[in-house]
Amino acid sequence: MSLLVERLESRSVLSTLIGLLPDSPAAAITDLAASPALGDTLTVVATDPTSGADLTESPTTLTLTFDRPLDPLSIGFADIVVDRIGDDGSLNPVYDENSPPQSEMLDPSQTKLIVTLGGALPPGHYRISLAADTDLAGLDGAPLGGDGVHDLPVADFTVERQGVTLADATDLGAPVGVVTTIAGSLDFAADPHAVRLYRVTLPVDHSTWRLGVEVSAERIGSALRPALALFDAQGHPITTSRSGQADTPGDPYLFRGLGPGTYYIGVSDPANLPGSPDGYDPATGRLGESFAVQPGGPFQLSVVADPADMPTALLSFLVDHADPLDPTPTGITLQFTGPMAFNTLRNPDGTAATGIEVVDQDGRSWPVVSAGYNEAQAAFSYAFRDRLSPGVYTIRLAASGGLVDLAGHAPVAFGEPAGTLASFTVALTEPLVRDPHDLGLLLPDPSGDGLAAPVALAPGETASYRFVIAAPGRYHVALPTNGGPVDAWITAANGRLIWDSTAQAAGDHPADVDLPSLMPGVYSLRLANPGPAPVTVQASLKVVTLGADSLVGSGLGQGSALQLRLISPTPLAESSSPPASSWSSMPPPPTAVSPNTFMSPAPASSLAPSPVSGPASGPWASALPAVPELSSVTLRAASPPADAAPAPASGMTPTAGVPQGPAGLFLAPATEPVGRPVPGAQHIAAVGPSVVPGAIASALNQAGPSADFRFGFAPSREPDLPEDHAAADDAPDFASLPPPTDGALVPALESPEPDALRLAALSGWLDQLRAAFGLAMTHQAEPEREPALADATVSTRFSADAPGAPPALTDPDTAEAAGLGLPSARIAAALGVSLAAVVAIRFRRPLAARLAQARARLSAPRRPRPIP
Repeated sequence: MSLLVERLESRSVLSTLIGLLPDSPAAAITDLAASPALGDTLTVVATDPTSGADLTESPTTLTLTFDRPLDPLSIGFADIVVDRIGDDGSLNPVYDENSPPQSEMLDPSQTKLIVTLGGALPPGHYRISLAADTDLAGLDGAPLGGDGVHDLPVADFTVERQGVTLADATDLGAPVGVVTTIAGSLDFAADPHAVRLYRVTLPVDHSTWRLGVEVSAERIGSALRPALALFDAQGHPITTSRSGQADTPGDPYLFRGLGPGTYYIGVSDPANLPGSPDGYDPATGRLGESFAVQPGGPFQLSVVADPADMPTALLSFLVDHADPLDPTPTGITLQFTGPMAFNTLRNPDGTAATGIEVVDQDGRSWPVVSAGYNEAQAAFSYAFRDRLSPGVYTIRLAASGGLVDLAGHAPVAFGEPAGTLASFTVALTEPLVRDPHDLGLLLPDPSGDGLAAPVALAPGETASYRFVIAAPGRYHVALPTNGGPVDAWITAANGRLIWDSTAQAAGDHPADVDLPSLMPGVYSLRLANPGPAPVTVQASLKVVTLGADSLVGSGLGQGSALQLRLISPTPLAESSSPPASSWSSMPPPPTAVSPNTFMSPAPASSLAPSPVSGPASGPWASALPAVPELSSVTLRAASPPADAAPAPASGMTPTAGVPQGPAGLFLAPATEPVGRPVPGAQHIAAVGPSVVPGAIASALNQAGPSADFRFGFAPSREPDLPEDHAAADDAPDFASLPPPTDGALVPALESPEPDALRLAALSGWLDQLRAAFGLAMTHQAEPEREPALADATVSTRFSADAPGAPPALTDPDTAEAAGLGLPSARIAAALGVSLAAVVAIRFRRPLAARLAQARARLSAPRRPRPIP
């Protein structure tokens, strides 16, 4: 019997398997005999998406790769199961028998099963499994492993919610020269990944723009703590910011120099910043992995762009001498023509950088520390760690982390090579004569020995020692004694008490004390022996940590950080100079201060220690009147209307650089920054045509007059107003101007209100009526006053009492005995003046018209008067 074998022809399978078999099946089937040894069961060796993948968008297909070719006839309609995993771990099928995936097919190698999904998967966590009842098998007949009852898991993946993309950005246009402000909000309770994206366009008019961006949340009372991010046109991060100014640290801002083009600004939670593995990505729409832990809230985004084609230049360079009795320089001050980026000074390791280096003629680098940055004056202050040797020194930008302006440009100095700012020469480095009670300079070198002096005190004896702090920081005083405790006080140059050992508990006089943060200036250490036996003290002072509590003195007040771009510094005056070649052991007289500016802390060479019983020794033992702490503040008189005539000559010299206004003192904020609010009263200079030069006023934070002021009347001054003085009714109506646009910076007030101008114009009429009604003012002769009081005279005299000055006296006899001139006046016609004032105000316009007509009829050429 013979067996006949007949070759079968190839036939097409079911239409659902179209594409599973190659055109030449025999050539495509793997030679199983040549394959590596396989197991007894069909196994999945790879998946796409891979197990554990995080996807920003739903996949369209699922691919399972097996360890051997599959039998095409074993493929069904629901071999793959896709479940969504709930937060509690439960499984929720995405497809079932009634709604299976769209199709299943094999690749040409027959080792990959490709499942096409019927639609996009929503955000969530998913698991891919092989169905428990699948008939999948290998071409060699190997069955799929499993118990036939439970699905066989092979992979899991996550589809994240689509995050913000560049297409979602709100267009802000081109915010050139004008601040553009837009309101927004982030609700992290509803969406922990919330992000707001904005688009700005910088035109091609300039090669470089300085873009400023700020988020205001804390300033407007919002609970939101936002973060800023800046992106290029492709959505790649350029820079980020999470911090703001000192008064609103939760309102981040940033400045950046950019070329023309399109840029994007993102507002998010500080934990969700782009550029990090956990941050959001607007280029791909990827959500950040960090979840916000704050509720969120409203915010205001402000954006502005200014041309920045030219770099900032050096405006002033000063060599500082903290000790007027020592010729060695203690630091330098660099002032620039525009605002600088102080908060970006960082070394490669992340530590704070100075941005400059000081090198001598031999190439040796002398270390400096940052002593402060004055934002309003764009001035950096530095202190030398060591006493400089004689020679020539060059200041240049640091090779890494150097100074830059807000646009990121390195500053330049005219006439100097690139990277060089200035140079100076040091001649003398030690005083020719030093008083034994003068400890001298305490340089900011934590590794140095500091200052030390052995002090021997007899019973009841006191001694005062002068020392100078060259850089801000925290300092340590050590007072080990031999023979008993001592009392000690440290006071500043203005008399402010820094430390008082007697304020400790009874019998507790610490020998080692860390002082609060001290600023550069002159200080006094006063020691006293309260015991019955002699005492020897080994007094020493040393720096502990450098840096003030806040190195930035903005002087801008509580306002937007974008106001930094408006800074236009004026050159700094020489604040200190090297002492003369001949030295005296006693301090020089106090330095004169300009009448319209007061500096703090003012260098002082004489101190006011707290009074202590017992004899005192040393040239600084005697107390001087304490000077209040002053801030550099200037107010100016408001500008008159354009058609107003010049102020009349009154024998006064106008303050230089201060615009003069009409009669009467109307103070308006100057365009220059004037400082931050402080708890106490600030002394300021009152300037204007109605104020004696050098007059001092005080800005109080309380209602009513200060207890430190006395009240009196100066002799009357009645200047003749020019006949062609402009009428008050011609003043521009500032009240009718439209309000500022939302997002625009409010300009400084340049002129007083019209009503104020009208009242000022009436002041001359009231003076004439007062004279006509016989209300004369006489003033009794006054004895010569103290300089502090004489310098503070104003028209209606409010003068600050210096410490030790007699209090305000109201009894005439007592006042006369004390040498205080009090005014006397005849006020019988006071009622008449009041009635005349009412009539003048009521009929001011008709009267002004009649007087103008009469003046026109009587006018005639006059012989010019010589100028006195």
